[in-house]
Amino acid sequence: VGGLGDVISGLGKALQRKGHLVEIILPKYDCMQYDLITDMKVYHYLFVFWLMLQALDVVVESYFDGLLFRNKIWVGTIEGLKL
Repeated sequence: VGGLGDVISGLGKALQRKGHLVEIILPKYDCMQYDLITDMKVYHYLFVFWLMLQALDVVVESYFDGLLFRNKIWVGTIEGLKL
């Protein structure tokens, strides 16, 4: 992986061994090695506790440089770490 990726995965695994729940959030770049990610799929359920909001087929909207983007949330596992 190299650089920051090595730090994130190493720290995540160390925290898991100590009993912590570790989930990594990152953008779904086209250059990622998707063959290393197991169980990769679009997340179809979202519950936001503090808003008491539940949703299926979640699309999160965001703006960048004046443009609206409709983003899907993907989940998977790599080297035992949840994405």
